[in-house]
Amino acid sequence: SNELKNNQQIVATAVTKKGTALEFASDELKNNEQIVTTAVAAHYWALQYASDELRNNQQIVTVAVTNCGVALKFASDELKNNKQVVTTAVINHGTSLEFASDELKNNKQVVTVAVINDGTVLEFASDELKNNDLIVTIALGQAGSALEFASNELQNNVQVVTVAVTREGMALEFASDELKNNEQVVTAAITNDGIALQFASDELKNNKQVVSLAVSYDGSALEFASDELKNDVQVVTTAVTNNSNAWNFASGELQNNVQVVTIAVT
Repeated sequence: SNELKNNQQIVATAVTKKGTALEFASDELKNNEQIVTTAVAAHYWALQYASDELRNNQQIVTVAVTNCGVALKFASDELKNNKQVVTTAVINHGTSLEFASDELKNNKQVVTVAVINDGTVLEFASDELKNNDLIVTIALGQAGSALEFASNELQNNVQVVTVAVTREGMALEFASDELKNNEQVVTAAITNDGIALQFASDELKNNKQVVSLAVSYDGSALEFASDELKNDVQVVTTAVTNNSNAWNFASGELQNNVQVVTIAVT
């Protein structure tokens, strides 16, 4: 009833147990600092049910984003542009960078804190900072796949891409075509994950040294070798020695090769 929804004691008990119960409080109590603070301390999600005035209250929003940074989503635009509040949020949960103001998405300090927490949140940084080699390198140290969100320029930077693929070989997918054809970069990628061979250039998929290395780490990488190397006894032998299933990717001729078959069934 409306009477219960406006009963401070009852609502206080309810939001202490379950913060999101604030949804059912009266408008008056949704604007009560004590009640709302209790609610957002219990569950960050409760912030969305607070009054506009309290979603613009730095103290309350700080409690919410300290509980879970993603609560920043429900803060006022003013507080989404408050460096202190946003920094607290991204320290707690890097993904909350998504809800920061454009100005703070372009703030080196804020974005650095966010990508230290979670490299993939580079996605939400400004274009300018996606082109900042220091910030991008920090992000890649956390998650190689963050290379997807780096600028085209940095996706073509040997040093930056090497950091990414050393951390996560499959990040080779997001390197420039030029670097997918760079033996040094591709070698770093397949050393981390042989299957990353799939993202190498056709030229390197036909490079015996590169492919031999890939299949020595993961025989099933033979699937991505050139037809020529799928018909190379040495390469195929290395592959099936590592993983007998690699036999499936050998050329028809080598699938019937006694030496290859013997290794595959052993």
